[in-house]
Amino acid sequence: MGLLSKPMSIAELLDRSFQLYRKHFLAVFLLTLILMGPVYFIQQLLLFSFNDLPFLPQSDLTIEDSLSYWAGSSAEYNPGFIVFTLLFIPLYMVFLFPIAAASHLHLVQSAVDGKPLHLGGLLRKAFSPYWRLVGNSTLFGLMMIGIYFALIIAVVVVMLLFGTITSLIGVGLMEISSDPFSSGVTIVVLIALLYVAAVLAVVSLYSFFIIRFGFFLPIVALDSGAQDGTISRSWRMTKGSFWRLFVVLAVLLAIVTVLMLSIQALVITVFKMSLLGQIIQILIGLAISPILTITFALIYLDLRVRSEGSDLEQVLQARLANITGSNHASSAEGNVPGHNGTAYNPYGYES
Repeated sequence: MGLLSKPMSIAELLDRSFQLYRKHFLAVFLLTLILMGPVYFIQQLLLFSFNDLPFLPQSDLTIEDSLSYWAGSSAEYNPGFIVFTLLFIPLYMVFLFPIAAASHLHLVQSAVDGKPLHLGGLLRKAFSPYWRLVGNSTLFGLMMIGIYFALIIAVVVVMLLFGTITSLIGVGLMEISSDPFSSGVTIVVLIALLYVAAVLAVVSLYSFFIIRFGFFLPIVALDSGAQDGTISRSWRMTKGSFWRLFVVLAVLLAIVTVLMLSIQALVITVFKMSLLGQIIQILIGLAISPILTITFALIYLDLRVRSEGSDLEQVLQARLANITGSNHASSAEGNVPGHNGTAYNPYGYES
């Protein structure tokens, strides 16, 4: 597997991601439409009743009416949508999403290597390690569920402990303070800070494990020699890179979120709540979402350069040390009397 020529900075990663996205937009969009499009359409079908929507925007329908309809549909109890979220989405994330991501990974790899892109070839490569992708994705999902519940339990215990301490402090302040209102405000502020700290702790720790373990997917998809231990290899590969990766992914997620919300607002403004508007919104969402997987692929290749480049440097240094040692040994042997192939005669006469 080819590698990038050198490690990239955060700005270079983002810049090259958007370059690849623009250059290979059609191939990326078609892959996403084939592998992820049905899920988007089913989701919209369950969230909104398309029978009640006109195909074209109606002139008498205001933006406020469209927003009210959208908010009502989102908040309305919908058994089909709940089943879709709790059953279909997990199955999709295990059995089909890894293939969609792998197809984008192979596209980026081919683009970096300068190879031609063929849609059928990319799909075949994505499906070739199918069961290894499914198995590792299942293991990763179970690990993340376990870590999530462990973090929640730990945070609840810590919050109960600090909540008790805060309450005792508050009672003490109210007893010694002449202004009960100020004491009450202090308690509320402490509780609010505790809540914010707990949320940040859960998000940070959960993101840490997702990033450290999450690069199993490109290892399985792109490294044909990878068999077992892909999740542990992801942990080793991302060692010392968490904050850099966190910043890249956080910035990218913020960009994609702003784009999606802006486009959604624009579509509602122009097309109101019409069937045509929903179809356009789905297609635009499918077109924008691959930016995440393209950047993910480039991050993996960058990690390969950093980790394997470091390993290669160590190997070269070891070989250089061996060569230097051999040269010193040869020089020393050349200075030994009689080392020219003749027997050493300490007495200086020929036998």
